[in-house]
Amino acid sequence: MKKIKVVLLLLVSIFAFSSCDFKVIDWYPIALQVYVESIETGEDLLNPASDMFLGRNAELEYEGERYPLVIEGLETKEFHPVLYGFILKNRNGKYYLYFGDLDGGKGYNTKFIIHWNNNIPEDVIHFRRRVNYSLVKATDKWKLNSKKTNFPIVIKKSTQFSLH
Repeated sequence: MKKIKVVLLLLVSIFAFSSCDFKVIDWYPIALQVYVESIETGEDLLNPASDMFLGRNAELEYEGERYPLVIEGLETKEFHPVLYGFILKNRNGKYYLYFGDLDGGKGYNTKFIIHWNNNIPEDVIHFRRRVNYSLVKATDKWKLNSKKTNFPIVIKKSTQFSLH
């Protein structure tokens, strides 16, 4: 009788645990990264020391809200998505624009608009993300000014403009 109770208890516990779905998915946050280079020379147009620096008064528009570019950005090692805003960062001597973090476990069909200073034409980045929770997989597609692009995004700009 004791063996039957133990076997029944074992079967009930196996059934109870196998029927629960305790899957927790930890998605990476999403952060936009944009490099801007001169078409003519390949010069980094986001270097604040350059005469061709495009970052002064630049803003990023996301979901109807504008974020001014923060030149003195903050560095963090936190992993959870916290919206830090639009920041100028430097990695290995190369400057880039950073906007994030956005929730990586969410689907997106949105656009980011970079408004440059002195009437330089804006750039529109379209981001589409499809999340498949059952496969624990996400598919991202990026477009720059309506053309498919890779990530991180590289924008080529003419240096034939005036910053004054």
